[in-house]
Amino acid sequence: ALTELSSTGDKTAKKYAEKALVKLSSATAPAAAPAAAPGKKKLSIEELVARVRDGDTAKKVAAAEKLGDRAADGAEACAAIVQAGGIGPLIDLARNGSGMGKQWAAYALSELSARGFSSNIFEAGGIGLPVELARSGGEDAREWAAQALGYLAHLADASKAIKEAGGVGALIELVRSGTAGAQIAAWALGNLAGHGLAYCTAIRQAGGEQALTELSSSGGKKAKCALDVLAKLKQSSATAPTATPA
Repeated sequence: ALTELSSTGDKTAKKYAEKALVKLSSATAPAAAPAAAPGKKKLSIEELVARVRDGDTAKKVAAAEKLGDRAADGAEACAAIVQAGGIGPLIDLARNGSGMGKQWAAYALSELSARGFSSNIFEAGGIGLPVELARSGGEDAREWAAQALGYLAHLADASKAIKEAGGVGALIELVRSGTAGAQIAAWALGNLAGHGLAYCTAIRQAGGEQALTELSSSGGKKAKCALDVLAKLKQSSATAPTATPA
């Protein structure tokens, strides 16, 4: 079941299924003597935020991943990250960091947005960045960025900013890629389409209808996401006001 989840679940589910599989595989190996780690303690959220802000490249990457893991624990941890000023350093890392830094910063931001902190990311100016990563980041960074955009798209003001920043086109490019991120991008487009005719029109004009139709023939969850968005586009066409004949 974990193997199946690691290949078919959403982005967060895959991450934890893969970690669980690693633990299971190591549990079946001959037990080794535990390594001594004198004085080693779990870093606080404040310490992790400081590392993302001021650490060297390796520390920034590791701290961003750990902040994403903490955020995945729930809203209380997310609130602590926000309280510690973590969003700004994560946005900076996603913009200016190494490839791995961008990936894990995008992961942390997507986990924060998934747990009700999209408005904090939006207010910190974190719209253009996930749009950029969804278009041109590494494969994992593109998926995390699309997931963040999907949650941000629940907010009317953020949806407007996503559209103005070229997010519709970036998400359609990801749909066309056929990668695992295509499903997430289709879901994000569906959230944008839910805001009405202007968004549905923008999706059509950017070639989204064709890209989603192609994805709908792929089967599985990708096809379902694509069909859901296509239904919204069709409904918006049916309810659009008819122009008065001249």
